[in-house]
Amino acid sequence: MKLKQRPDDFRVEELTDAVAGPEGEFALYRLDKTGWTTPDALAAVRRRWQIDPRRLSYGGLKDRHAVTTQHLTILRGPERNLAHERVTVTYLGRRAEPFTAADIRANRFTVVLRSMSVAAVPSAEAALREVAVAGVPNYFDDQRFGSVGESNEFGRGARGEPVGGSTPPEGTRGARGEPVGGSTPPEGTRGARGEPVGGSTPEGTRGARGEPVGGSTPEGTRGARGEPAEGSTPERATNSGVEPMEGSTPEFVAKEMVFGRFERALWLALAAPYEFDRADMKREKAVLVELWGRWAECQAKLPKGHARSLVSYLAAHPTDFKGAVVRLRPELQGLYLSAYQSYLWNKMLAAWLTNTLGPAHLTDVELKLGRVPAPVRVPDEHRAAWESLTLPLPSARVKPEPGAPWVPIVEDVLKTEGLTLAELKVKGMQKPFFSKGGRAACVRPENLTHANEADELNKGRRKLTLRFDLPRGSYATMLVKRVTLAN
Repeated sequence: MKLKQRPDDFRVEELTDAVAGPEGEFALYRLDKTGWTTPDALAAVRRRWQIDPRRLSYGGLKDRHAVTTQHLTILRGPERNLAHERVTVTYLGRRAEPFTAADIRANRFTVVLRSMSVAAVPSAEAALREVAVAGVPNYFDDQRFGSVGESNEFGRGARGEPVGGSTPPEGTRGARGEPVGGSTPPEGTRGARGEPVGGSTPEGTRGARGEPVGGSTPEGTRGARGEPAEGSTPERATNSGVEPMEGSTPEFVAKEMVFGRFERALWLALAAPYEFDRADMKREKAVLVELWGRWAECQAKLPKGHARSLVSYLAAHPTDFKGAVVRLRPELQGLYLSAYQSYLWNKMLAAWLTNTLGPAHLTDVELKLGRVPAPVRVPDEHRAAWESLTLPLPSARVKPEPGAPWVPIVEDVLKTEGLTLAELKVKGMQKPFFSKGGRAACVRPENLTHANEADELNKGRRKLTLRFDLPRGSYATMLVKRVTLAN
């Protein structure tokens, strides 16, 4: 099966009830793009119109490899249109408030699954019928985890920076400081002016060559050469319901921050390679890898930019990795916390499904970070609980009511991470902090239809065109994976 063989094989349209009129300090626009990430497209608009980014607000990110439509507002924005290299901005009018995620009613998808065998189509159609009854588990999909890598050598093989445009940069702020971007923006990721907060030297960081300097090593981490750290137990199928990919142990910038290992966190954020790094980024990371810890030399060789500014800080404060992490761009800090929190939430949902429905009613869906269960059928005695289930986004800010049924699940999941709910915070930093809220566990695509046709791009194969609506923050690719398990 081929997904996104052409950009127009994946279309998404933001549905909103936001209405533009003749008055208001915010100009409302429709943004149509192909082959661009949302941040890159908006950066092009800002350059053309010379707009300060703090004046711009939008509700979420849309995929680069797709044809997408979404909305944005600009504080005191111009009343005109813009066309720029497969990016079109259409002025719709004015409104009193900025456009945020709360203004998105749903997202409408048209997805073409190509190069399917004749035998595979009936299986996918049967899965669509199952989904119509049982729903789809509302996992955060792979796009959410661009800041995650497998544990490997201290400077090798981890992925420490977000995918441009594919992972929603939760926690950015609009013209009035409200969170924008994605479905569950983590509060507090940006101050009024984004000013840094000072830090102290943390325990558990590493030296210039990757050797531990002090502090403890939690379960599931790895040593400098990628071997399991002392006392670690690589996860397999457990009561968390998640079975990670063979040989992989995901690393999260935010997890390192929670444990106070700020040098490791900074390394993952700045120096760890990512498979989609551009040539200039690869060169920058090569300098960081070579000269990590020799900050004055590193500063002299780096081009101007965010990484150099952090290295300059370390040149003056060689051991204050916490202070350097504090100075990471606020939107990146929010993204890192969001990724780790989403991973934990996925484990919670997987555990609930495994413990409640049991393997006889489940199938497996493959995610980048491991296999997760999805219901094939839901017994009548569990249907009401499944369809109404909302799980909290885990953080120290969550104060469970006595007897809350999800508490044992959260405790079990966090135990595998070496944490408790009260410890799930970045100590000694006012910002960022993990988001607070809940997320529906079950999502049922609305207006779901499909068409089975000959594939004009792949001779002798079939294509299946799916059309459906999903609530904001839910991933169309989860439906695709559920439907194409055998493909």
